[in-house]
Amino acid sequence: MSIGSRLFRALRANVGHAVRRLGRDAPVVEPDPDFGSEFDEAQDQRRRPPRPPPASARRREKLEKAYRALELPFGAGPDEIRSAHRRLMRQFHPDRFAQQPERLEDATRLAQELTVARDTLTEAHEEGILG
Repeated sequence: MSIGSRLFRALRANVGHAVRRLGRDAPVVEPDPDFGSEFDEAQDQRRRPPRPPPASARRREKLEKAYRALELPFGAGPDEIRSAHRRLMRQFHPDRFAQQPERLEDATRLAQELTVARDTLTEAHEEGILG
């Protein structure tokens, strides 16, 4: 960013602060659209870290992932969640693979993921987030 752009931004920030202190009737200085360059703005965009999604979007992604883990459609009820968890645990419980050490680790990890998914969806239903 050029020194001129930095000075202009500092000046604009100070003017904005003064305007807020004086009240809304004071004149507002509009930035000159020809001042600076598009290159400076493009560099600023690259330097800024991406914004995280809002909490509701992250929560929805987490719930969708839990439904996928239990092989259920989004919005399935508590009874369906319980029965899907039981069905999948019967199929992938680590005790079934005790004699196969190469598959035991995978079964343990999968059982943990299924339990976390069930707990996540159950909590969401109890909180009233899901129907």
